Amino acid sequence: MNHLSFPHTTNSIAIFFHLVGQIFTNPWIMALFIISFLASAAQSANTPNWLALITDVNLPEHRGAVFSIANFSNSLGRTVGNLGIGALLTMVSLMAHHPNDYVFTLIILQLSLIPSALCYVIMAKHNVTDISYVKETLDKRGKIV
Repeated sequence: MNHLSFPHTTNSIAIFFHLVGQIFTNPWIMALFIISFLASAAQSANTPNWLALITDVNLPEHRGAVFSIANFSNSLGRTVGNLGIGALLTMVSLMAHHPNDYVFTLIILQLSLIPSALCYVIMAKHNVTDISYVKETLDKRGKIV
């Protein structure tokens, strides 16, 4: 974040408006704002697709359990992430000075996304087969009734 400046005040409203002004006057901050906005939009698209996919690849009697496990895992990941960033930042701060401590901490935390992405790739290969299996099973059940 090159050339980021802060006003010499402790007034949070003044700091906020100064930072908003930096978005329009500092190209680095504008780039960070645009990237973070796009990342937020991409993340918000995940939830409906994730829920629809859980519905499509699981039989009705398993969906409740799968939703519970998925929500538990999601909440656990968010909790561990929030706790982990503080602990990790503390450890990294002992070895690296500001601002590199934040940079290294964010890099380390992003490494956990690699196995997550691999799991999504593996899962994506099986989605079509799983959805077909669920549809076939439901069709067979429907013919019995």
